[in-house]
Amino acid sequence: GARRRRRAGPPCELELGIEGSRSRSRAGGVAAMCLVVLCLRAHPLLPLLLFDGRDEWLSRASQQLVRDGDGVISARDPLAHGTWMGFNAKTGRLVVLTNVGGVTRPGQPSRGALVDGLLSGAWSLQQAAARRADFAPFNILVVDVAGGAGRAPRAYYLTNSDPDKADDAAAVEEVVVPEGADGGLVLAMGNDLLRDEHVKCPTVERGVRTALAALPRAYGDGYGEAELMDEARDRVGDVFSQRGHPPGAAARSVAKFFYCGR
Repeated sequence: GARRRRRAGPPCELELGIEGSRSRSRAGGVAAMCLVVLCLRAHPLLPLLLFDGRDEWLSRASQQLVRDGDGVISARDPLAHGTWMGFNAKTGRLVVLTNVGGVTRPGQPSRGALVDGLLSGAWSLQQAAARRADFAPFNILVVDVAGGAGRAPRAYYLTNSDPDKADDAAAVEEVVVPEGADGGLVLAMGNDLLRDEHVKCPTVERGVRTALAALPRAYGDGYGEAELMDEARDRVGDVFSQRGHPPGAAARSVAKFFYCGR
């Protein structure tokens, strides 16, 4: 179909870039795992990208992106009234969560409350770490985007499912963001611990890095930001579709597409 153009917006504007909601199940009715891919400084024109395939429960509804009065833009879960990812345009903080199996027990708070607390600034990373046992199993990535000259983005990982991180002080792990012209971070996080070897994550990371490397490195006549965003979405959508989604469903397999301008 016709390629859609990205709306113009201020720096650090996030938008929904994929039509539809969840991807369809694979053959035999087995859903692909929930998967996010974070790209930091992996392309000179796209300093921050987040691709999210929320495929864990195909029947669970989700709402369009919502902006509140405090600058937080987030996807909303109408069932638990929380969010699994969002961006605070005022502080430059991005937070995204995946489940690590298990369900929320009666009386247990929604894991989305963690994301809301970290996005709003109500909780620090250490405060979230101290309360992590209150929640069903999760993974969280937190990115503090550069906020001034010479300041590089910093990324952190937190889980409550790693027996080797029982100490609150060691629970928050900083993720190294490689530097250099061919550096940057491409990190896939699914429903397993980040440190565990998962057959799909390294394959997806290599595929996304290859897809970004194939994009133009500069704008030209008739090729601007909107065209670059469309091509990035299409190429990475193809990588996601190779995880077992039916042919032609690449646009649905990447449920949300976030972009943060320079």
